[in-house]
Amino acid sequence: MSANWRLLVLVGYALFLAWQFADVMYSRTDFGDLLFSVVFLSFALAPVAILCLVSMYKPAMGIAALFVAAFGVWAYDANDGDPIGLLIVVFYQFCLMGIAFVAIAIGARIMELKR
Repeated sequence: MSANWRLLVLVGYALFLAWQFADVMYSRTDFGDLLFSVVFLSFALAPVAILCLVSMYKPAMGIAALFVAAFGVWAYDANDGDPIGLLIVVFYQFCLMGIAFVAIAIGARIMELKR
């Protein structure tokens, strides 16, 4: 159960994104819009999915995934469906994921050197 909480974070964030996109797409019924939203949904889920599914430094990556997901929940809620704003939010999430990944890897390397 110790590693399963990361999957719960991933599933919870995926459900939140699906709810957000369903809310945005409620008034649009075009198939192209639906296809775009599914692709964008998977792209928006990618930073949290990478942090949750990576097999090294599991607890630290899970905590980083929580922070990235919390930022995403706050930003998507504050954005109100603006398409350009959504792209910027996803870009910031990828930046946060990269910073967290590098910081965790450097921190782990420093801890190994101190032993």
